[in-house]
Amino acid sequence: MRVFWSVSGVVLLAVMSCTMAPQIPVSTARTKLAGLTQTEVQACMGAPALMQSRGGTTLYTYSSARAQPPPIVTPTDLTSVNFNYAPLSGDPPMPGLGEGEGPVSPAGCLVNVVFNSGKARTVTYVGPGGKLLAQAPECTEVVQRCVH
Repeated sequence: MRVFWSVSGVVLLAVMSCTMAPQIPVSTARTKLAGLTQTEVQACMGAPALMQSRGGTTLYTYSSARAQPPPIVTPTDLTSVNFNYAPLSGDPPMPGLGEGEGPVSPAGCLVNVVFNSGKARTVTYVGPGGKLLAQAPECTEVVQRCVH
């Protein structure tokens, strides 16, 4: 009987430690991803759910399991391609990008990686309704392979 309770306790602790993993704040993701190439980011995060480019700036959007990224729309007039980037306070505006809502998901987390001239410049976490997040468990699930 003691062996059963000991094994049960070990299993319970293992499950609790997995579910209580520390969240990765957006500031840490920014620091770790800054300067990586698009190829390096794809090597650890995989292919983005959405990719948009304008001039020398590219936006990769990754989604958590519950998130629903916006559909990819390819306009016939490429001069009308536009996307918004929503920085957290203190982040400088990106030239050529509006400061709007960015891709919005009704649930989960979208992780946006902004590249300038092929190098990661910054990262944002976007929650339901376009709310910028400093950290969230679902955002951590998206970036953890690149950050750890």
